[in-house]
Amino acid sequence: MAEKSAPVAINTILWGNAPDQIYPDASTPIDITYSCIEGGYPGADNINDDPLFVPTEDPPYDYYIAHSGPQAANSPCIDAGFGDVADYGLSGTTTSTDGSADGNDDGDSDTGPIDMGYHYPEGYTGGGDTFIDLVSFTATQRGSSIILQWQTGAEIDNAGFVLFRAIMGTQNYEQISDLMAAEGAPSSGASYSFSDSNVQLGITYNYWLADIDTSGKWTSHGPVAARLALPRTRLIWERRDRESDRAVEKVMSTD
Repeated sequence: MAEKSAPVAINTILWGNAPDQIYPDASTPIDITYSCIEGGYPGADNINDDPLFVPTEDPPYDYYIAHSGPQAANSPCIDAGFGDVADYGLSGTTTSTDGSADGNDDGDSDTGPIDMGYHYPEGYTGGGDTFIDLVSFTATQRGSSIILQWQTGAEIDNAGFVLFRAIMGTQNYEQISDLMAAEGAPSSGASYSFSDSNVQLGITYNYWLADIDTSGKWTSHGPVAARLALPRTRLIWERRDRESDRAVEKVMSTD
């Protein structure tokens, strides 16, 4: 951290890092509160209790915390943060592997007092069996839009797809598409495309694709990243001979 900076952390979990969780600089105090820190750390309502992470099959889904519905016990980080979920713009997110607020498999997102730790989009499981064979999923710039394309090799009991987006480095997930109906079959897949035109120049976005089966189960894929770059500028100039008024040199550059 830069000298004379004043970093602040809240509702955070720092656990399982070696050899220490935090490397404070004497000239840079770190204000950490309402967080779960292995080994403890001074600050209001910090705790030093195992957060009970629940690893899943596919990264980056290794930071769910235990809820007594899908798991055997509740994490001490549940409802232990400062403020409510809505205060941080995290409505529709969850810390539970079943996508619910309380682990009761009702599909509700985290509500009320916020949990410590990372919040995933509601309904994401990050693991388990998938009912589609996803061959490819890409995000590329085309003009002033980001084009999302994906190809399936097979689809079984697939109701369709939904796309999510977040600015890289943030957890502010947003759903950017309605349910797009499945077009594949068990013996053959299909090609899909979606244009995201609500993007800003110079911003890098992460995209996730969720397939939804006919029973309502979601399986996520991604992220893939894309950035709407500034248009390249081409400069062409020439040097002319004074006597003949003919071009004797032409130079082109591209930024």
